[in-house]
Amino acid sequence: MRDATLEKWLGKKMLKAMRFGTPITLLNGKDLAGWKLVNPNTKNGWSVADGYHFM
Repeated sequence: MRDATLEKWLGKKMLKAMRFGTPITLLNGKDLAGWKLVNPNTKNGWSVADGYHFM
């Protein structure tokens, strides 16, 4: 099934030509290990609870 939003933004020809690689895991579902703020002097508004990432 095609994503209608991507098709709208990219057009049918571009979407048909897209190929996706192997998915990668960005979060471990437990904490924010491996992530850091762009500006370490700002407050971190992100958290992980019950396997979900919150802002």
